[in-house]
Amino acid sequence: MSISRVQKHLNFPKELYEAIEEYRKENMIPTFASAVYELVRKGLKV
Repeated sequence: MSISRVQKHLNFPKELYEAIEEYRKENMIPTFASAVYELVRKGLKV
């Protein structure tokens, strides 16, 4: 079963981008998008 996805283009403030990149590297997450997904899920508790 594949996950249905909706494509959105986002512009991040530089400080937020850098914080996400730092989180990604510290947690050995392979892609920026995966780091964003993880942070959103944690924030929404899903």
